[in-house]
Amino acid sequence: MSDLALTPFVPKLLEQAQEAARTALIEALGVDGWGVDLERGEARHRRVSLSGPADVKLALRPGAGVWTIGGLAVTVSGDRAVARQPGVKELLRHLGGRLDAGVDGRELEAALEHWDSLARLDDTFYARLERSTNGVSGMLLTGFGCNQDCHFCWQGRSWPDPPEETVFAWLEQMAAAGLTRITISGGEPTMARYLPRLVERAARTHGMAVHLNTNAIRFRNRRYCRELLDAGLSSVLVSLHAADPGLSDQLTRAPKTHGGTVAGIHSLLAEGAAVILNCVVERDNVEQLPAHAAFLVDEFVSQHPDNPLTAVNYSQPGPYFDRGAYPDHIAPLDVAGPKVVEAANRLDEAGVLLLLAGTCGFPACAIRGAEHLLQWRDREDLDERELSERSLELEACRDCAARDQCVGVRAGYRERWGERGLSPYAEPITGAWAERVAALPESKRALLGLVG
Repeated sequence: MSDLALTPFVPKLLEQAQEAARTALIEALGVDGWGVDLERGEARHRRVSLSGPADVKLALRPGAGVWTIGGLAVTVSGDRAVARQPGVKELLRHLGGRLDAGVDGRELEAALEHWDSLARLDDTFYARLERSTNGVSGMLLTGFGCNQDCHFCWQGRSWPDPPEETVFAWLEQMAAAGLTRITISGGEPTMARYLPRLVERAARTHGMAVHLNTNAIRFRNRRYCRELLDAGLSSVLVSLHAADPGLSDQLTRAPKTHGGTVAGIHSLLAEGAAVILNCVVERDNVEQLPAHAAFLVDEFVSQHPDNPLTAVNYSQPGPYFDRGAYPDHIAPLDVAGPKVVEAANRLDEAGVLLLLAGTCGFPACAIRGAEHLLQWRDREDLDERELSERSLELEACRDCAARDQCVGVRAGYRERWGERGLSPYAEPITGAWAERVAALPESKRALLGLVG
């Protein structure tokens, strides 16, 4: 099923964005009638080929230069002999006069930035197969818009949403391929008006188990909550990164939304939904993880004895959309590991299942003291897309007895902290994951698709 063919979406967007940038460039440079080819280079550099009275290659890049369009530098690529050719000299005089006259480059720069942003996308950002704790499932993203703006998110908020008909086409193609499980995500998927119909189509028409990744703010509305569950929603993964409202607002950059998420989780549990919580662990919240665990037990276990919180996922962040912010926020493993272990043991005492070392989780050796809580799975069974930026090619990993069952170390972590916090196992480690899953009510095992 790895060759699942889905309706393409991104290539057409890129083609449209490139043409818009090309049109804006012709207007800004005043070279209407010339042949213009525009290509992306590294580090937001753009290469321009002009064909007409002269064949010229230009380089456009952010910053100051000989000529500028707004804040965009324009220079001639190649050796100085190129600039001495008559046709090129004439073009450069034209450009110099035009740019000296003060051409407004804002429209061109906006078009180029949009093109650059889309170039970071591919179709797997919207629809793909995933391997996780729940086995193989389809992943559908309704778009990247969100009512929060977590600074550690990997997504661009300006990335376009796929049309509703495209999302439904992807669903049909996944069902035709035999998938029986699907996860709907975003951005924030509850912002899509068609979400109840999408859930119903997947669950009722195709018999799929349907899971949702959300911040649960909309689920504080019990009627909306009931609508999604009646449509066939199986289980929900809710992001809640701090117990303290102020810290939560700092992390999500969405003031006063912490209470909405908490209320939404209560609604889901009260209505009988199977709920997993996700907490991204980074520098700003790592010290508060034990308090986070205590809060979850008090709110979502003790207050819901008939349907308590099922599981908690403490995850290590991957690359941020703002790549430059990652090194300052990633917590070293020798700091994060003990706090994760303390929080995990508190939740385990309350009967909550822990998800700590999957493809979004931590290297196994960072969870010293909670090995019994880990689901030890062969590395080859983990999601290849997530593992692509992980590595075991470190000195500390070379002879580790858990090597074949470890997710590895993130590239961004290695660049910032190297091998700090890594301590290889001398002997194979096993856990009691199967026993913990077996202790769950049968209804929740079926909803979550958990396996021993």
